[in-house]
Amino acid sequence: MIMQNPFLTSSYTSPEYFCNREKETNLLINSAFNSLNYALFSLRRLGKTALIHNVFHHLKRSKIKTFYLDISATNSLIDFTYCFSKAFFNNLATPKQKIIKIASQIMRGFSPILIPD
Repeated sequence: MIMQNPFLTSSYTSPEYFCNREKETNLLINSAFNSLNYALFSLRRLGKTALIHNVFHHLKRSKIKTFYLDISATNSLIDFTYCFSKAFFNNLATPKQKIIKIASQIMRGFSPILIPD
């Protein structure tokens, strides 16, 4: 029988698999409700991103809208603007706005051709 690793290392799954960060989670949730800013920094692979996703999971029930953006791959202001707008739209756009965007992308694919008879 193959034993499965109980520790998830690839991405955030749910609060059930997120442990030992209740104090930090509550601090960031309270800070979000009070419009306070924080900068998280530490060595690599210590759970900063998972902590952020855990806080976002808990904020889903509130009126605070959140979205995650990883800017490590951006090299310019244009790259940043593209990544920001894509993350913003994909996470915060209403279903009506998403349908309009898809319809406009489909319409761009059509090009009229006039053939004189």
